[in-house]
Amino acid sequence: MNPRPTRWQDLQTLLAVVCIGLGLLLLLKNLRIITLALDLVVAAALMAMGLLMFVYYLRDRQQWWALFPAFALPALGLVIGLDALLPRLDLSGPIFLGGTGISFLAVYYVRREHWWPLIPAGVLLTLATMDTLKLLVPRLSVDWLFFMGLALTFGAVYAVSPNRQQAGWALIVAVVSGVIGLVTMSGAVLKYLFPLLLIAVGVYELVRSQRQN
Repeated sequence: MNPRPTRWQDLQTLLAVVCIGLGLLLLLKNLRIITLALDLVVAAALMAMGLLMFVYYLRDRQQWWALFPAFALPALGLVIGLDALLPRLDLSGPIFLGGTGISFLAVYYVRREHWWPLIPAGVLLTLATMDTLKLLVPRLSVDWLFFMGLALTFGAVYAVSPNRQQAGWALIVAVVSGVIGLVTMSGAVLKYLFPLLLIAVGVYELVRSQRQN
C-alpha cells in the first residue's frame, strides 16, 4: 500500500507541474511553433502558480500561508501581461497593491484569530485606492486618503479584537490618523471650495443687483 503524499510532496508536485508547463511554453516559443512574447509567458506562469497555490490551500485548509501567493502571484502576472499588451495603460500600482492587500484579507477571513493581516491589508488597499484615484483624476490631491485609510484599518483592528483593553493602542492610532486625515482633507477641499464660494457670492450679488434695477 502506497503511503499518503505529504503536504510538502503535494507542493513539490504543483511546482513541478508549473515548471513543466513553463518549460513547454518556452520550448515551443523558441522552436517558433507558437509566437508569444516572453512577458506573456511569464505572466501566464505566475497566474498558473497562483491558481495552483489556491488549489493547494483547498486541499489542506491548515496551509493558510498559501493564500498569499494565491492572490499576489496572479496580480503580478496580470501586471506583467497588461504591461506587455497595453504598455501605455499603467495599472501596476492598483492591481499589484490591491491583489496583495486582498491576500491579507483572505488570510484574516479564514483565520479570524489572527488580527495582524488587517494592518497590511488596510495599508495596501489604501495605497491601491490612492493610485487608482490619481489615474482617474491626476490633479486631485489624495494625501488625506492615506490617513483616513489608516484610521479605518486600525479602527477595524480595535473592533475585531477579543480584548478591547489590550487593543486600546489601535483605537488611539485610529483617532490620531482620522484627525490628521480630516485636517488634510479640509485643506484639499478648501482649495476648491473657496473659489466656488467666491463664484457663488458673485453670482448672488449680480442677480440681486439686476433685480433691484
